[in-house]
Parts: sequence; C-alpha cells; structure tokens
Amino acid sequence: MTLATTTETEFADSYLEIARLLLAYGRTEVARRRLQRVVDKFGNTPAAAESQSLLTAMQTSAGAAAPRPRAAIER
Repeated sequence: MTLATTTETEFADSYLEIARLLLAYGRTEVARRRLQRVVDKFGNTPAAAESQSLLTAMQTSAGAAAPRPRAAIER
C-alpha cells in the first residue's frame, strides 16, 4: 500500500467536505455518490476512511424507520 501524496490528500479532504455540505442540505444521494468517489479514488487517505464510515452509517440509518416530518408532529 502506498501513502497518498499531499495533493491526493487535499483533493480527498475537499471531496469529503463537499459531501458533508451536501448531507447538511439534504442532498443525500448526491452526497452518497461523492463519498463513494472518495473511497474509490482516494482509498489510502484518512478522508476515504471517514467517507467509508459515513457511507456505512448512511446504510445503517436507511434501514431504520424514516423520521416523520416536523409539521406532521406539530399538528
């Protein structure tokens, strides 16, 4: 296994940050694709390890019941 170069690490970190922003804005599917790209393209970086953890968490939570919308709860 080779270590990532500084440039690869920076790209991976940037892709991960974009994925986090997409998740924050509710763009789950786009974020999932971005996280998978980090894992596939930059697999030997810390960002790839974190991306894999996020993907695993997303898969786990996808199996759980979806939360009800806030408006439905407040009625």
